Amino acid sequence: MKRVIAKIEHLNISYRGKVLHFRLDESGGMDVLLRSVALNIVEEDDGFFLLRMDEAGRCISDTWHSSLEDAKRQAMFEFSINEADWEDCK
Repeated sequence: MKRVIAKIEHLNISYRGKVLHFRLDESGGMDVLLRSVALNIVEEDDGFFLLRMDEAGRCISDTWHSSLEDAKRQAMFEFSINEADWEDCK
């Protein structure tokens, strides 16, 4: 199973607001999710999940991608994460 991580350097993001992630609150309304501080890409049987992590290391949002490259492209689009920013995890 492949897993890579990257820290998000918010000062280096050229344009914020390209994508917003929401969650349903208890009353059925929507709240904008907290700011992500790190990203994980985790391989599953049929693809890759791009996980947005909070300061406590909890996943606050995820998206599914058919390839590692697709997940990394989404991270580049949302957070300006380059190939050199990713680290392999074991």
